[in-house]
Amino acid sequence: MNEIKLLVKDENLATVLTVLNNLESGLVSTIETTSKVTARACDISNKTKVIKNNYIDVDEKRKKLFSFAFVTLIVLSIAAVYFEVYDKTYVPPFLRVVLAAYWVYSFIGIIISKRGSDYWVSKVYFNVSK
Repeated sequence: MNEIKLLVKDENLATVLTVLNNLESGLVSTIETTSKVTARACDISNKTKVIKNNYIDVDEKRKKLFSFAFVTLIVLSIAAVYFEVYDKTYVPPFLRVVLAAYWVYSFIGIIISKRGSDYWVSKVYFNVSK
């Protein structure tokens, strides 16, 4: 088993102990301090923030990337068919190029979500949850 030693100032000891105590169960086997001070969550002021683990695994990113890219691709395809076939309204060439580029980007997102490496999934990943 590995051991990590931390040197912490007295005023920061309660914060560090709270963070260590709030880690996932089984991650840390024992916590020992040389100080007589023990910290409980209720003893810490509201100024102290405990950082939440917001890590998203690659499989979750793949699912979100695929669903967002697929829906975007369908919506852009329907819009293109509508403007080309049903509505004879003039669409500027610049807007056509932008929509076509976004359609291709969504198509690439679908391919990467299914066959791409973890690196490319992270690069193309759409963070739609925030």
